[in-house]
Amino acid sequence: MSLLVCLLGTDGLVLATDSRGTFGDPRGATAQNDLIKKLHLANERVGILVAGAGDLGSTVVSGFLALPDTASLGVTELTMALHRYARAQFGKWFELFSIKPAVNDCRPARPDLNLIVAGFELNHEPKIFRMSSSLDFAPMLHNYGFGIDGVAQYALYLVNRIYDPDAVIEDLKHLAAYLITETASQDGKVGESRSDSDYRSREVSHPLHGCG
Repeated sequence: MSLLVCLLGTDGLVLATDSRGTFGDPRGATAQNDLIKKLHLANERVGILVAGAGDLGSTVVSGFLALPDTASLGVTELTMALHRYARAQFGKWFELFSIKPAVNDCRPARPDLNLIVAGFELNHEPKIFRMSSSLDFAPMLHNYGFGIDGVAQYALYLVNRIYDPDAVIEDLKHLAAYLITETASQDGKVGESRSDSDYRSREVSHPLHGCG
């Protein structure tokens, strides 16, 4: 499982996640890997966070980012394009599966995959979207300054108490790391955060600024 965090400040967005992958049925014995990449930069304006079926999410996101012209898109256009791509891929891969478990439906349910897409429009307006396989990747706009997904209950409690929309990126990076660390202390399916400044070094907290 994962914890995805996106926080909007006065000078940009912070995208953060843990790096833990959990393998096996959580009701029994599981294995863990703390080197999972869940944060993908789509272009200089937009980032994508992945939770749920992580390997499947990486396949979807990497395939999408290999398409031409993603580098030129603002956050809304990119979100809508990713919606169409993910929906088409899941429709092809899981044609005989139900979208989510339902009473009296004997079909297996599709794997859970949640995405947060956050960044800036070409006019520099910030936006945060969430998409879930259980809702057929319908884009959901978060217009209250933050997006939280995965093992979210502890982080949602804390962010509703602590988050300040007038904060700057430097402060929000510390808040994002705190949310992940506190969640990890309560739930072993979330690993502690890292805070490298270099995304290429598998860091989990990355700022995005509106491009001039």
